[in-house]
Amino acid sequence: MFQQIAKFCKKRQGQGLVEFALIAPVFLLLVIGILEVGRVLYAQLLVTEAAREGARAVAISGDRRQAAIVVAKFPGAYTTRVTPSPLVYGQNVSVEVSTTVEIITPMISAIFRPNPFPVSSIANMRQENSSPVN
Repeated sequence: MFQQIAKFCKKRQGQGLVEFALIAPVFLLLVIGILEVGRVLYAQLLVTEAAREGARAVAISGDRRQAAIVVAKFPGAYTTRVTPSPLVYGQNVSVEVSTTVEIITPMISAIFRPNPFPVSSIANMRQENSSPVN
């Protein structure tokens, strides 16, 4: 009986290795994909916070240049756009901040286009300064 169990175990020696070889690429692609999505979501959070801070700075100071100054304090390279062109007391100020995130994994970048992935956010606040600089 002991010989039959040993014979049965010898037949199944390579099964685990074959199963691992089939599942490992899919598992690694899934893990790396989760990491890439995390990088994009982190960039989205930074862009959203930068837009909010930039809109608040413009709304309080009344100076359109303050948005770019505040956004420059965040890590990364951002494009900032402030509307409306002449700031008017009581109107909404809109600050749009955008950037791109480079997807670094070749397999993931082939699946998700475009690369670099664009990320942007818009924040609106009411102009509080009664004499805006424009």
